[in-house]
Amino acid sequence: MTDARKKQIASALGVFCQECGSQNSAANKLNGVSSATISQILNGNWENIADGMWTRIAKQTGTNEQWVFAYDTETAKRFRMYFGDAQRHSMVHAIVEREGGGKTESAKKYCAENANAWLINCAEYFNRKVFLAHILQAMGKDSSGSAAEMMDSIIYNVEGADEPLLMFDEVDKLPDPVLSFFITLYNKLEDKCGIVLMATDHLAKRIEKGRKLNKRGYKEIFSRIGRRFVDIMPKNKETFLKEDISKILRANGIENTLQITEITNLSDYDFRRVKKLVYATKQKEAA
Repeated sequence: MTDARKKQIASALGVFCQECGSQNSAANKLNGVSSATISQILNGNWENIADGMWTRIAKQTGTNEQWVFAYDTETAKRFRMYFGDAQRHSMVHAIVEREGGGKTESAKKYCAENANAWLINCAEYFNRKVFLAHILQAMGKDSSGSAAEMMDSIIYNVEGADEPLLMFDEVDKLPDPVLSFFITLYNKLEDKCGIVLMATDHLAKRIEKGRKLNKRGYKEIFSRIGRRFVDIMPKNKETFLKEDISKILRANGIENTLQITEITNLSDYDFRRVKKLVYATKQKEAA
């Protein structure tokens, strides 16, 4: 790894630490990175830092030299509008968007640029305690203790933060007991913290089905998200997405009109697919 690349990662790590409030808080949020390692990197003591550690830090601080998610796309702007509304006014929004629609990238960028905004990536294996632990880890706080102690810690830290925002990605993956636990979380944080739930339309279908079957908690969840799901896409979404993909490609150094058209046609309007096609195009040009 070149020194120039290390300087880029070290700079991003410094910004990350500032956003977290301290090096210790940053270490709590980064997997497999100690506060001692962070201190060494920021102080320029790089001799004993392995390339694997640099790569680990780069991936977690969003310092990927090969890929840029253009933040001036209409998709990203629409996400930011709802994120900002939730944060400023302690609102709850449930955003449904297709797979590869830019949810995660937009949320990561928003959290990197706004204090007290935290992103939690949900998974099928979460139970209530793991769910709470991931919230605290995203906040850069200690995640040990019982579920009750962790909940108290979340409330304490939320109450001490200016305009806090919790963002939950891939909520549709949560098992029923954890999804219904959102009710408890909402009740504890109402008017104290903005909450954004993000998922594919599977979440909307799942909650609608749960309501019809009168499954425990589903009517309450629907009520707490304002009885509606936010759809980011406008009616003229094809034109809208073509323009977004063009911006992303240009941000990644692809200016050729024919290449832009070809990649757009092959992408199926999936930003993850666009990313792979960008890599393939660059590798072909380098060969």
